[in-house]
Order: sequence, then C-alpha cells, then structure tokens
Amino acid sequence: GGDVVVAEVTYGEDGGRVSRFPGGTGAPEVLPFQFGSDGSDDGNPYAITANAAGDIAVCASGTWGDSVHVLKNGAATSTVTQQQECEDGIAYNSAGDLYELNERVLAKLPSGASDLVDVWMPGAIDPVALAVGPDDKIYIADNGDDTTGPRVLVFADGDTDAEVIEFAATSSGHRTISVAPDGDIYVTDDSLVWQVARA
Repeated sequence: GGDVVVAEVTYGEDGGRVSRFPGGTGAPEVLPFQFGSDGSDDGNPYAITANAAGDIAVCASGTWGDSVHVLKNGAATSTVTQQQECEDGIAYNSAGDLYELNERVLAKLPSGASDLVDVWMPGAIDPVALAVGPDDKIYIADNGDDTTGPRVLVFADGDTDAEVIEFAATSSGHRTISVAPDGDIYVTDDSLVWQVARA
C-alpha cells in the first residue's frame, strides 16, 4: 500500500511533528517540518494533506500564528506558503492546487502561485469540512440549517450549482469528510462515521 502520513501534537514536548509510515507499516520517519519562526518544530499541526507528487501540506498553529507549511517531495525542510487558518480542512487536487476551508470561506492556492483566490461554494449554509475526490470535485460537509439538515455538497471548481446529498446525522458535532478511490463518501459525526449514499 501507499505511505501513511500523520500529523500529531506532542504534548509535553516543544511542539508537533509529522511522521510518515512507509507502506503504512513499520517504523515511522519524522519529516523535517519547521513550525516555529526560529526554525524549530514549535507548533501544533491540525490538518494535513498530500498529493500524488509526494508533497505534503500541513496547517499548524505556532509562533507565527496559524500558517500553511508545505514540504516538497525530497526537500530538506518545509516552507511557509501563507499565513492562513484552515481549521475545516485542506486538500490537494490532481493538478497540485491546494484548497483550504476556514470559517465558511473556501480558498485555493493554485500550484506554483503565492496568492490565495476565493472559491465559490454553491448552496453552502454552514460548511464545516472539506475533501477533494478522485474525480477532482470538491466535497463539502455542510451542517445546513433547520430546514435542510446536514448534507454533502459536490461541485467542480467554478460551478454555480452543486449536487446535494442529504444524510441523517444525529448531531451537528465536529465533522470531517473523506472520499474513497471508488467514490464512496464518509463523514464523521462526533463519535460516528457515516457512509453517505449517492442517488
């Protein structure tokens, strides 16, 4: 299988770390992320994604405030791409564009660019989690409101309408979302994981 990359907060130590498990097993390799302004790992990573080229992006809170750190495949250390919170998720598409969701705002850092651009989320009411699927579409877990209830929004970058998939979550707790290679959608709901069926 592929490598597994994990970001963790190392409580009681100087900061967080990012580790890679080659093939998903065996001894982890600690990757050279630097979250602190002094070149240290003083920071708390809380969101992570990787692309097909092996680049890894991590959102972390640290001595610079919240920022996005990218470790290019084979690089000796990570670099800060921008000062940006992304508590609701980050995800690469196949072109290497990096999407970031934070406080109901979706932004994109195009591959090779240095400036974020806003991305429209059609139909969004209370977007709380982000994924990019194998079809390169954007998947948003949205808590909705009293009228709609929770749902998943599926759309391509630039679309003005979204596919809306409702699901019967039992709470509006912390959510994450993931899309499997076969297109199946999974959404967390506090301690539960929902497989969201498409029509």
